[in-house]
Amino acid sequence: MADAGLVARVFTIPMPILLGLAAVSLLVWLLYYKRISRVRAIEADYPGFLKSMARHIKAGNSIESALIEASKTRSGFIKEVIDKIIADVRGGRNLDEALARARVEAESDIIGKVLSIIRMAIKQNGPVADILESVADELWIVQLLKMERQSKTKAIGRLILYGGIVLSPAILGFCIGYFTTISQLNINPTEIVIPMEVFAIVLGPMSSMMFGITCDKEDRGVILMPLHTFIAYLTFAFTLGLTETLKGAPLV
Repeated sequence: MADAGLVARVFTIPMPILLGLAAVSLLVWLLYYKRISRVRAIEADYPGFLKSMARHIKAGNSIESALIEASKTRSGFIKEVIDKIIADVRGGRNLDEALARARVEAESDIIGKVLSIIRMAIKQNGPVADILESVADELWIVQLLKMERQSKTKAIGRLILYGGIVLSPAILGFCIGYFTTISQLNINPTEIVIPMEVFAIVLGPMSSMMFGITCDKEDRGVILMPLHTFIAYLTFAFTLGLTETLKGAPLV
């Protein structure tokens, strides 16, 4: 017969700690996701904005006028960024100063680099319209390559993640729960369950990191590591308890 007290310990002692960490992890992820969603929306719309701005410059508008005209056709987060630059210019700053400030405040490294390129082109009196079009084309290529990579690795990443935090702990809990209830094997439940309990906890961060690396989402893998650890341990503990209950060792 299995040690029902041991199963109860598995469910009670580590669980509150892991649950608290998982809750914090989820809260941090929600806040972070809100921020990166804004950044991604700006990055996705930036090539179109640069193309529009280039067209207005080729039509004979100044850079400031092209900036204003291009912003009229945009919406969402990118319009907030461009409107802030326009407000700085109308507030007395020259365009270079406004772009420099936007570069510092940029939440995206890509957007920051684009703003630096625009500033450099203006200072050197270069073909700004042609440069904007070239940068827009390169941004499109980068986004397409990123989307293609994510589409190819999404299925593999999910298999690694869910296999590590659900399937493996479930199989582990079932096997341990089954064999510890066989009295003929003379197995000490404590000696086998505790190492497997630690292993189930380790599965969480390992699977989370592998998912992040595979899908190029390391930030997500790190932030959600406590949540994935909790899911892995919960799956193990639940399967262990369920198996022992079905084998005749009800939980207490």
